[in-house]
Amino acid sequence: QCYWVEDNIIFSPKIFIINSVIQWCYNQLETKKMQTNEMEFYLMAIQAFIEGNTSLYWDEDCNLVIS
Repeated sequence: QCYWVEDNIIFSPKIFIINSVIQWCYNQLETKKMQTNEMEFYLMAIQAFIEGNTSLYWDEDCNLVIS
């Protein structure tokens, strides 16, 4: 499950990672460090992360790790 509710608080650890990846991709596109056609790779990684088939995280050097 991607989220759970306790009292009036919604917990969703995956959504914070997903949001950071989307924001990073947007920044990469805006600064011309990534082409639009490269975005599909990251969207597929996000989908796999949501489905529990892969891991997404930022390493200690702020690099996105997809494993």
